[in-house]
Amino acid sequence: MKINILLVIFLFFLFSCGKKNIFHEEMEFPNETWEINNKIIFDSEIIDTTKFYNVFIEISNSDEYYYSNLWLFVDIFYENKTFISRDTFEIFLSNNKGKWLGSSFFNDEFTRTKIFKKNIRFLKSGKYNFKFQQAMREEKLISIKKVALKIDEK
Repeated sequence: MKINILLVIFLFFLFSCGKKNIFHEEMEFPNETWEINNKIIFDSEIIDTTKFYNVFIEISNSDEYYYSNLWLFVDIFYENKTFISRDTFEIFLSNNKGKWLGSSFFNDEFTRTKIFKKNIRFLKSGKYNFKFQQAMREEKLISIKKVALKIDEK
């Protein structure tokens, strides 16, 4: 009985001390095609402005994706009105030998996660909008399955 109680307490502390995920949302693309005019918007509510956060971007692609990387334009707005920043962000999906870098449960879909903003603080509580647009100069980017935004407390 004592061992069970100690195990429960240990597991509680083990999982409660980790980073807290405050937002994780993904958008799947119909027909695995990301059109250049298709802007993806994620709305995240930030409550605590005293904490530091890490912001991650996740990309899932099939093994038929033609390029080794993906360029994105990422705009951040506060409350749908106030422009905060625009970044051009590159994420490598394969190495220089063509090996996919993302994790894969099945050998036809690869998910790559990369940090977008590290150790940042949001200055105001409220809704932050993250707008993604593919910047690959292709009208239709084939074999991109989904894009996701994840925000963790530091």
